[in-house]
This record gives sequence, C-alpha cells and structure tokens, in this order.
Amino acid sequence: SEMERRRQGVSEQIETRYCKKNGEALWARVTTSPILGVDGSFEGALAMVSDRSEQMRAESERRRSQEMISLLSRAVEQTADSIVITDRQGTIEYVNPAFEVITGYSSQEVVGKPPSVLKSSLHDRAFYNRLWGQILQGDDFRGTLVDRKKSGELYWVEQTISPIKDSAGVISHYVSVCKDITVLRKEQERELQLQMARNVQQR
Repeated sequence: SEMERRRQGVSEQIETRYCKKNGEALWARVTTSPILGVDGSFEGALAMVSDRSEQMRAESERRRSQEMISLLSRAVEQTADSIVITDRQGTIEYVNPAFEVITGYSSQEVVGKPPSVLKSSLHDRAFYNRLWGQILQGDDFRGTLVDRKKSGELYWVEQTISPIKDSAGVISHYVSVCKDITVLRKEQERELQLQMARNVQQR
C-alpha cells in the first residue's frame, strides 16, 4: 500500500487529476515523502501538491496545434492542385508533389528561382504588373492564365495567389494554388466549335 511504501522510506512523485469542490478538473503533481524520526523510525508522511492545470492545458493546446500543422502539411502534400510558396521577393521556397507532376519540374530545379520559369510568353508585362500590384497591396489575385511545362507544352490554369502575413500583419510569403484546367478548356473550345458549325449549317 501507499503508506507501507512510506514506512519503507520510499519517496514518489505522480501527476494525477482531481475534481475541485466546484466540479472543475485540477491536474496536480503530488510529491510524497516519509517523515522519519531521529532513530530512523517512521513518524508520518509529507505530501506536497502543486497545481499543474495551466501547464497541462498549454501542453494539450501545443499537441492540438502540432496535430493541425501535421494535417495541413499532409493536405498540401496530397492535394491534386499545384501549390507553390515563395518568399516576399517571389523566390520559390516550396513546391508540392502535384506541382512536380503537372509541370515536369522537380523541386530541386525550381526552389531558389522565381515563378517566371513557367512563363508562357502569352501574357504581356502589363498583365504581370497588375498581378504583382494586387498581391503587394495584400490582396488576393485570381485569374486564368497559360503557363509552360518543362517539356515546352502549354497548359491552362486557374490560379489564386494569396499573401501570407506574420503575427504583426506584415507580408512574409505568398502561396499560389493552380488548378490545371487544360482538358476542360479544350472541351469548351470543342463545344464552341461544334456550336458554331451547327449555326452555320442552320443558316
């Protein structure tokens, strides 16, 4: 028993959960030690209780935060859309596996470079000036544009670029999410051509 262990000179420290009078939970660290007389005989036990509730709450919050970070990381890694994260100057710091599959560029080939490696030359300087003007002001950019794969093949994307702000509200990074809509675009073009052909025949 616990008292028997004290008689034998055993000191222990445990963390346990108590219930306060008002019904709230109290996490406490309980340190128990035997009190021995001058002749070494057991005279009683000393128990010191320290409230660990706040520390336990903080630890639980830290665990939840780590689980959320892990979940978000898996989501970014496994999504079918291309994701690129750049620093404030526009230098690529991260690309997800979908980016590598869609563009043909490996992470090692593009990290440290600007996103212009994907430029198709089908959009003029004014287009990119508008894009950067929006995101430098802290606004999201949404648009449909044509990029170029490593193979030289052109592809259509629906792109969203959003600024990432630090705790002080200062832009530290940008995240770009691109959905490859090439197949959809080609189907729309085919449908439009068929509709035009039908209109000509009807005339």
